[in-house]
Amino acid sequence: MKGTAVPSEKNEMRDASKSLSFGEKTEILKRYEAFSYQIAHYLLQEERAAQSAAEGALLELYRSEEFFRLTAIQKGEYVRKVSMKHALLVRRQADTSRMRA
Repeated sequence: MKGTAVPSEKNEMRDASKSLSFGEKTEILKRYEAFSYQIAHYLLQEERAAQSAAEGALLELYRSEEFFRLTAIQKGEYVRKVSMKHALLVRRQADTSRMRA
């Protein structure tokens, strides 16, 4: 699939005892940013909602030490799951807002 993240395994896995710097984490997350947005946009079919969902997903991933210890293939699956979760949360918030109005 064109445009999706296919990072190399090189330097992807880290020793659990070694913490990544802010810059190292953001470099890894940049590889998955478009993939996260694509998933959210496919599910939500709305640009702003997809952007919000992708931002939430990337923030969750940034805070997850587990994510940074995964292989590249495992990271892709993890990003997919977290992105879907955040897209559904955004959808639920939008539906709740509409019901109150």
